[in-house]
Amino acid sequence: MKLLPILLPIVVQLIMRLLDKPKVLPPPAAGPLPPGMQIPGDEDIKAPVGKPPSASERGVPVRAELKCLWMQAQRSRFPEMYTSGNPFGLFDDDFKRAVLAGTKNLPNGSKLRFDMKAFDAQGRELLPDDVERLGYAGRVRWEIVCDGKLAWFEGDGRLIPDPGAAGQMVYGYSEGGDGFMGTGISNYSDTKGFCQVMKAFGEGRVDAVRAVVMDTQGNRVVQTNDLSFRVS
Repeated sequence: MKLLPILLPIVVQLIMRLLDKPKVLPPPAAGPLPPGMQIPGDEDIKAPVGKPPSASERGVPVRAELKCLWMQAQRSRFPEMYTSGNPFGLFDDDFKRAVLAGTKNLPNGSKLRFDMKAFDAQGRELLPDDVERLGYAGRVRWEIVCDGKLAWFEGDGRLIPDPGAAGQMVYGYSEGGDGFMGTGISNYSDTKGFCQVMKAFGEGRVDAVRAVVMDTQGNRVVQTNDLSFRVS
């Protein structure tokens, strides 16, 4: 009987612990969930009607800029320019900047490559897919003003085989006007007409080289800045 006072509290604590132990409930029976609680599967989600909008798609261009990527010396006049380190005979960037700034003249017979970029109202550059989607592919008008005389080269959006390179496609074009800057058929399909190569066939002042994005109705959508230089 002397152990009863000692064992009684221990027995009471064990009984209390058994009473406080949470019960394990059986899993719910299979069946439909209450309304509003259903978890949809792929088969329950319908595809959107039409093409969903893409954040990457650019809108109508509101600004365009023109840059000269390179200037190339005529091999017959400057054979020393063509080296293993400069196989294409390109003038360096300092010379190019000086020509565009008007502090140096471009040698007659040189070639230049111009590239245009167009931007929408949000400042995003149009990518080739955007140019195609908006209907501007191959519809770029290049204008060259030499000593006050306008010459132009304009793509019409039709893809045709390049007469000078088998297997290469270019956009159809028309040209006219007067001047000493010749234009090459460089409105290739991969650039969507946003580049042009020119060659100087005479001496004088190139008052302006510019590019204009045209729509399918022949309207001017946006025009680049002008670049000018002198040929001697």
